[in-house]
Amino acid sequence: IDANPDQVEQFKSGKGGVIGWLIGQVMANSGGKADPQAVRETLQKLLS
Repeated sequence: IDANPDQVEQFKSGKGGVIGWLIGQVMANSGGKADPQAVRETLQKLLS
């Protein structure tokens, strides 16, 4: 979240599709080991 403030702002302004991009960043940084559904839920909680 801290590394992608522009995308976070886009999400908060109503561009929900950006969450997919953020999930992709987490997946890339974890080497594909993160659970995408858990990442989505966590991001939604943190960004709401």
